[in-house]
Amino acid sequence: PRTREVVGQAIHECETRYSPLMITPVEMGAAHQLTALHASTIDVGIFPLASPPALLREFRRMSLFEDEVCIALVHPGHPLAARGSVSIRELETTPLLFVARDENPWFYDDAVDAFAAVNFTPRIDAAFNGLDTIWSLVAQGQGWNLASREQWASPPPGVVALQLTDFSLPFVVQLVHRHDETRPTVLAMVDAVQRCAQADVARAILGPPRPWYTEMAPKP
Repeated sequence: PRTREVVGQAIHECETRYSPLMITPVEMGAAHQLTALHASTIDVGIFPLASPPALLREFRRMSLFEDEVCIALVHPGHPLAARGSVSIRELETTPLLFVARDENPWFYDDAVDAFAAVNFTPRIDAAFNGLDTIWSLVAQGQGWNLASREQWASPPPGVVALQLTDFSLPFVVQLVHRHDETRPTVLAMVDAVQRCAQADVARAILGPPRPWYTEMAPKP
C-alpha cells in the first residue's frame, strides 16, 4: 500500500507536469520485473528486498524506504484475532497464504531462512500470485498472511493485524532502472518517485506517530 501510494503520487505529478505524457503502472513480481527491465518492456521497477541479489548489480538502484515484516494478517473470526500479538509458532497449524516463489525468489528465500532461524515451519498448502488475491483469501478465512509493519495501523479490508512477537524480517524498497537510461521522461519519473518517497518518510518522522501495539502488563 505504501509503495502504491508513492508511485501513484509520482505518476500524477509527472503526467500533470509533462502533459500529455501517460504512464502505465503494471503490477508484477520482482522476478518478472527483472526480466521486463532486461527486455526493455518496462523502464522502472520497484523491488522489496531483504538482501539485494547480485543480478541487480547491472542496474542502478536507489533505496526509497525501509520497513520490516513483523505482522500477521488473520480473519476476524480466527481464534487468535483478539490477541493483539502472537508468537509466529501459534500459527503453525493455520495455512500461510504465501506469494509464489517465482514472484520474488530472493524475498521468498530470505523469508524461509528467517522462519528457520526462529524454528518455525509454516503450513503452505498453495502459492499465490498477487497480494490482493492473498488478502481476499485471508478475509474469507482461508489462512493467514505476513505483512509489513505499516499495515498494523491500516490492514486490508476484512482482516485483523497481529504483531508477531518473535519474528521480524527487515527489508528495503528499492527503485531500479537501467544504467544507460537517458530519456528525460523516464528520468523525470525516477526523480518523482524518489521525491515522493522522501516526502513520505518525512511525514512518518515529523507527523503524528503511527499507532503501534504496546503489550500491557496484567494488573496484580
